[in-house]
Amino acid sequence: MGEPFPVIEASSKVISATTESDRTRVVIEFTASYVLYGGAHLNEKVELWAKTQSAVFVRNSGQERFSLDDRESQLSNKELDAIYDGEGPSNGDLLCYNFDYLERIATSTNEKAKEWLRSYLSECRNTPERERLLKALVR
Repeated sequence: MGEPFPVIEASSKVISATTESDRTRVVIEFTASYVLYGGAHLNEKVELWAKTQSAVFVRNSGQERFSLDDRESQLSNKELDAIYDGEGPSNGDLLCYNFDYLERIATSTNEKAKEWLRSYLSECRNTPERERLLKALVR
């Protein structure tokens, strides 16, 4: 099937930006689609899952930078950095932040996605998430 690590097609859009008194609040929606490219002509695209989350960033006057508001956001700074920034997520990050989606693949009837998951898990180090997914694949 080719590369075990999926391609992440990420996008973001500003949902709202408001300033009240001396506080600016920006809501950004992040979408990550996890896809595989492969097949005989390398143009076959298999969508594994997609995830949309919103993040709220705030900045008070006098502050140079916006910071993530953990209470109002659907993702943490750690997940934001792991998935959307830099080199992309490690195998451990992918398992941790997308476990529910991976579990759905493991218990689904989509044989291509399950074949990918088996291959992918063989590249991952042994974690509780990996063990649970391997067990789900056997059922």
